[in-house]
Amino acid sequence: MSHYAKSIAKHARPNLPIYVHLEEQCVAARHLFLVVIEQKHKTVLESLVSDVLPHYQAHNGTLDEALLNWSSRFNLIREGIPAQWVKFQVMKTISVWAQYPCTRGEWHILVPQLCPTMRLPSELTEMRTTVDGYRDQTPNDFLKRASAETAAHMELLRQYAETERLQERHPMRVEHFLWAARFQVGGESIPDIAEGTHSSYRRAAGTEPPEIIDERTVRLAVSKVLTHIQLDRRWERPGPKRRSSR
Repeated sequence: MSHYAKSIAKHARPNLPIYVHLEEQCVAARHLFLVVIEQKHKTVLESLVSDVLPHYQAHNGTLDEALLNWSSRFNLIREGIPAQWVKFQVMKTISVWAQYPCTRGEWHILVPQLCPTMRLPSELTEMRTTVDGYRDQTPNDFLKRASAETAAHMELLRQYAETERLQERHPMRVEHFLWAARFQVGGESIPDIAEGTHSSYRRAAGTEPPEIIDERTVRLAVSKVLTHIQLDRRWERPGPKRRSSR
């Protein structure tokens, strides 16, 4: 295929972005955060079994206080109270635990993983640049026309996404959720997470990591995850790094 033909093919079939609902992206992030907690921070669920479930079963009006204490201990807080989505998840989970003790220690997952893509109107999912008559044009003229048509189509897609409250889907990096859980739930300091991650990679791979894993990288990733899932970032004690910064 000639360079000219490749250029035509590229502009005739542009890579369209994948869009999802804002709420769906948020729910998928929460799902991943819960999975990380269950797999890496088992103390959270163990405490839920021992410190919250009995109050649910007692029906004596002490459940709200127990839930607040548990949420505060593991920093699953939003504006001073248990985050609404966390409370919803906990209440359903412990209600299942009360009926089926064999399930204790695992979340009753309510939130789904992210679906592959939204179904967009057919006129937005495909774009065809007409190639009829391209032989009567210079390559540059054709590419200018194709670029203009592509830009116009992308603008229509952007406008539709904005109207429907969609956003472009971005892959969620599991390591960022691991860092966020270690900081928020596990009480580790940002410097320790950065140092430990860098050292672990170097030991496992025998080389330096492909990206800079410093305090700034970890801090930004943690803040982004916590903002996305709507948890208040816990207070971090200032000063030199420690194994715990509670």
